[in-house]
Amino acid sequence: MSLFSPLTTYYSQKLNQFLHKSQGICSLTKRDFFRLFWVTFKNAFTTSNIKSGWKKTGLYPFDPNIVLNQFNTTPNNRPSSSGSTHSGLTADNWRQVQKLLKETVADVYNQRAQLLTNSVMSLITENKLLQYRVDGLTKALYNKKKKRRRGKPLFSQLTLAEEGKTAFFSPNKIQQAQELQAEQE
Repeated sequence: MSLFSPLTTYYSQKLNQFLHKSQGICSLTKRDFFRLFWVTFKNAFTTSNIKSGWKKTGLYPFDPNIVLNQFNTTPNNRPSSSGSTHSGLTADNWRQVQKLLKETVADVYNQRAQLLTNSVMSLITENKLLQYRVDGLTKALYNKKKKRRRGKPLFSQLTLAEEGKTAFFSPNKIQQAQELQAEQE
């Protein structure tokens, strides 16, 4: 629970981000899966999470009361979500715009000033959403282009001394092939 719950949470978040950014243009490939999974794995399998797992089960430090107490508990009521708010803007941008409007407009509570404030906030929100969409589409196009470039063998540019025989690629040859490929890109 202390490892796999955060792993599924982090992976779901990364997967949702990937799908939202790609706008449905790109499908999830094996390469994308590993890239998303590895980041979430490193975030979930931390030393503190591992220690927490051992402690919550009562195995280390040894405490059998932890297991016994789980049978004697009553279910907690679900916490209220009324206090949570979400905005497309960061707090800094919001405050900056409010401060500028208060400095510029004499009567902030005037109906026309309120209309101006609402319009500016609406434009900022729309701008943020469009920036997010453009970033996602740019990433999707990058992933598409990366898929198209694939197909060239890594070692096709290296000339082999004995053609037609089985080749052994040392770490030095692999690095050399990667450098050649990076130069071409």
